[in-house]
Amino acid sequence: VFPFWMTQIATGNVMHIPDVPSLPDEAEPEKQLLAEVGIRSGIARGIFEKNLPIGFVSFCGSREIRYWDELEADLLCVFTEMTRHYITRKRVIESQEAELHNMHLSNLQLEKGIEEAKRLALEAAFANSSKSEFISKLCYELKSPVNGINIFSGDLLKTELKEDQRQLTQSVNDSAQVLSKMVDDINDYSRLETGNLDLVKSCLNLPITIR
Repeated sequence: VFPFWMTQIATGNVMHIPDVPSLPDEAEPEKQLLAEVGIRSGIARGIFEKNLPIGFVSFCGSREIRYWDELEADLLCVFTEMTRHYITRKRVIESQEAELHNMHLSNLQLEKGIEEAKRLALEAAFANSSKSEFISKLCYELKSPVNGINIFSGDLLKTELKEDQRQLTQSVNDSAQVLSKMVDDINDYSRLETGNLDLVKSCLNLPITIR
């Protein structure tokens, strides 16, 4: 927008303007702006960050032509450095605050994730407990009729039966025993899940078991 001004600022030196109307023609936009705000003379120095101009500090006079002395130029340099340090420090603080804010958001998300994990774990534990309870009750309900079939078919085998009747009764008895073993295995699995399985020491014929 103001090429003449920015070119002078970019040098890093103090720019002296003793009389705004006497600026060169290429500074016409600057002359118009300074005239509109009532500035007749001034000095300015750029503020740099990483070797790039980000602004400037200036002393201005509004009534008459003025030639700014060395002391005033040195004072302007001091103010410029103070402003630069302030801007740099402010940006560092803003960056740190942004990092803290992001860390806070991350912590909130982590806490939310932990709470969600706890909730899901409780739901899973409840569901597992309900499943184990259901299996246990189911096994209990199945065990009584299966045992009855096993006992009654065994007693029936002790009576006089025709050959075909004996075969059918034996099949019923064998099936009842297999079903009873399956119910026991399911019940043991349920107890294993809930940690209520009792181990019983007994003798084992390894070769027969392997076969």
